[in-house]
Amino acid sequence: MQNRNKIKAVITDLGGVLVRTREDDARERLAKQLGLTCSELLEIVFHSPTAELATLGIIPEEQHWLTIAERLNLKAEELPAFRWEFWSSEVPDENLLAYLKSLKPRYRLGVLSNAWSDSEGEIHARLPGLLNWFDDVIFSAQIGMAKPDVRIYRLAVERLGVQPSEAVFLDDVDKNVAGAVKAGLHAIRASSSEQVITELRQLLEE
Repeated sequence: MQNRNKIKAVITDLGGVLVRTREDDARERLAKQLGLTCSELLEIVFHSPTAELATLGIIPEEQHWLTIAERLNLKAEELPAFRWEFWSSEVPDENLLAYLKSLKPRYRLGVLSNAWSDSEGEIHARLPGLLNWFDDVIFSAQIGMAKPDVRIYRLAVERLGVQPSEAVFLDDVDKNVAGAVKAGLHAIRASSSEQVITELRQLLEE
């Protein structure tokens, strides 16, 4: 029963873990309209130089989207609709969210996401109430650090009032999981809500 007393907090990533992309992916439609593959569109949005700068809060998110619009030959007035549709296929993983809710108040809950400066507002607008269940929320752009920097995990546990060894972190990206382990946290590589819940239950010894 050692882990039951040891783990005090669960920290989760957003995209790919707590929020997942529906099969009727709007991004596929957008890419086709632009003459791109979905992979090419995702590369431009998530992995361009300005995306990395926005993730660290070095530039505002709006500047990154204007760069995207320029690369995609979008007019400024077309950008808001493009952004809304780009994010529209992302929905909460209701199974995982329900399980995390069931852990309160026994465990502290946190969100730790590599995300741009406007992300919190956009989440509140598109998925109202989602973040209300968490005791602390960290978006990388707000603090100038991003996963897998060990400092961001240590900040997350500090803000939740626990030690690294008292927290478990959920992420769908290998390097981010490795960063959490390096920072002293327990970590689960997320592939499905069922797998995450099973591994969490084993770790928490429910």
